[in-house]
Amino acid sequence: MELSSKEMHIWRIAGAIGWSIVFQFIFLYCYIFVANLDFWHPLHVFSVSFSTIFSFKTLLNIFPLALVIFCQGLLCGRDYFNQRNNQVSNTRFSLLLNFFTIYNFTTLVLFSVVGITLGCVHTSVLNERLNSFSTLCPNKIERCLNEERFFLACDGLWMGIFFFMRNYIFRSSKALVFPPIQQEKFIRIKSSFLPCVRNSFAKSIVPSLLFFICYFFKGDYLRSSFSSILYLETKNDGLDSIFTLVDFELMFYLWMLSTTFIVTLEMMEILFNIYLTEQAMFPVSTLLALPANQVSLQDALMCESFPIIQHLGFYDLAHLAEFDEERRAQLFTLSMPGGHAHTWNCVSSQCFKVINSFLDNLDKAFDETRLTPSEVNSIKKLDTSAPKVPIQDHLYSPRIRCLSPVVVQSHPVSTSTIQKSYEQALKNCSSWFDEKLNAFYKKPLIVYLFGDMIEPKVKQLLIDRGQLVTWAVKSLSTLACSSLREDYFGVVQKDLGIIILTLVHLKQSLEKLQKQNMYNRKMPKAERIDLQVKNALRWTVKQSLYRIAITFGTHVKDIDLPGDVQQQMLNFVSFKEV
Repeated sequence: MELSSKEMHIWRIAGAIGWSIVFQFIFLYCYIFVANLDFWHPLHVFSVSFSTIFSFKTLLNIFPLALVIFCQGLLCGRDYFNQRNNQVSNTRFSLLLNFFTIYNFTTLVLFSVVGITLGCVHTSVLNERLNSFSTLCPNKIERCLNEERFFLACDGLWMGIFFFMRNYIFRSSKALVFPPIQQEKFIRIKSSFLPCVRNSFAKSIVPSLLFFICYFFKGDYLRSSFSSILYLETKNDGLDSIFTLVDFELMFYLWMLSTTFIVTLEMMEILFNIYLTEQAMFPVSTLLALPANQVSLQDALMCESFPIIQHLGFYDLAHLAEFDEERRAQLFTLSMPGGHAHTWNCVSSQCFKVINSFLDNLDKAFDETRLTPSEVNSIKKLDTSAPKVPIQDHLYSPRIRCLSPVVVQSHPVSTSTIQKSYEQALKNCSSWFDEKLNAFYKKPLIVYLFGDMIEPKVKQLLIDRGQLVTWAVKSLSTLACSSLREDYFGVVQKDLGIIILTLVHLKQSLEKLQKQNMYNRKMPKAERIDLQVKNALRWTVKQSLYRIAITFGTHVKDIDLPGDVQQQMLNFVSFKEV
């Protein structure tokens, strides 16, 4: 591997963006071909389509589309280029406020620009009825607004807003999906293209109908506003009536344009997923120094500033642990001179760090959610039991000038009574305030808006770190089992107890997470990436513990483990754990 982590990431993003732009020519050609379809003259359709798409006018119009697609691609790759500082919303109110961010606003603007540009480019290559915003008025003297093209351009704007709301506001977070079996990029693209197009035809029906209804009620306002900007007249028979709006040719173009928009953005996501999840082979660093621009496996595992590089590092580690015997041998080597297991210690420490960080954040999410507002308030309450200082009165003689005051001790009974009264009044006020505050917190609307939610924290944790933990668990267990035959120096056996203890602790935390029953929404489970990651992690942990139990068998009793952990491992040995 001859590229640094940053260079490799940039080249992968560039490949995904380049293929996204290439697909725009393919979509545009298919659009032109369908628009000029003639069953009686099929060869003529092909010649017209080729001459249209490679004309100077079409190439000039597609340049702004390629530009906005390039900007959209940079926006998609932003989250994987730098470290993401995800601000998890603990309440519904903060979740609502997070919608109004600069990133969401930029995404909405780009989606809208992509939709408008798609509408303008795809209508510019059609017949004379739709390739211009202006046309001759019925009196053939003035120029009027070509409302059919304006209608399709507005549909592009509507699709940008609708797609943003559906995929970025009312949908679970997205994450890269790494394939269990690596295939060539071309095979993955070919297998994803036709299902994406087929699903996009169905997904475009609802937004097209919604736009049809909205334009029926507000089309007059949009038409008059746009005409005033371009200084164009409007026709008397606008498209905001049921008789003029129901045009089957126009409805067909509307449906095709909506489908093209969805295919464009979803294919970009697919291309990014294919390019960024392509496996990278990182060399295992030993005492020999690597070139300056080369990334070792240890460096990739520690590369938290580039999340995608860290994911690729753990992905390669899981592949190394299961299939690559030659590089496994490098993990089991000792430093010479010295005889230290530097390579294994570095790799295993990163695996333990990822797992322990996941466990700490998961336990923290559970603990914070258990605290009610009254408990939090009681923890922060100030201690009013200050030491009592006797109050002294300074009395001066009324007849002579006294250079020093005469100190007289006040009556102790009177002082104690005043102090107790003050403390009692303060205690009563604090109790009254806590009572009113708790009553306010129990209001249904306040609880709904400002009550702590455990789901966003756990969900974001699973999406961000769940896949890394899955690979770390699989790698540790597989390497531990392989060490029984390949580790001649015993560098892994010394950490076998820590591996088992960590996996059992992780299993218990996931069982506690399973009992929370957070996944009772109406959203299809196939779209819940966090649910998929959670289930994959649960089965990987159990599979890893069974793998260790089967490999080491009754020797598990000889490992120094706590009593409850050893009993659980014996259950795995006897196949009693479900």
